[in-house]
Amino acid sequence: MYGIILFGSEKRMKRIVKITVLCLGVLLFIGCKNNKKSDSYVLRLNTEGLGQVSYYVNSDNKIDLNDENKVQSAETRVEPNSEVEISARASEGWTFVEWKKDGKEYSKDPNLRIKITEDIELIAVFNK
Repeated sequence: MYGIILFGSEKRMKRIVKITVLCLGVLLFIGCKNNKKSDSYVLRLNTEGLGQVSYYVNSDNKIDLNDENKVQSAETRVEPNSEVEISARASEGWTFVEWKKDGKEYSKDPNLRIKITEDIELIAVFNK
């Protein structure tokens, strides 16, 4: 009886309940879909200064250090929990300093083995 007074009629109240239930269902579906783990992550490698980067995914050679094709940036999609080997090599007259992630020092080792659990960008820093 109170519902009828607030919404005007029983028919209108049923319509409002149906719309509310539908909206809640859509929101629940969207929320569940957004919480699903990604089926792949992005690996980005970049450089500051002069040098090369390379990566191997699960020991499969994807991009190698190569004097003919000097790669200074690379991007690939990687399955979650993949083991990735990354390497940095300074150009002549330059030295490798560090890998940076999110603007902070990540590692001083030019050769790393990491497990991919999120999108990641690493920058190989080189100095003269």
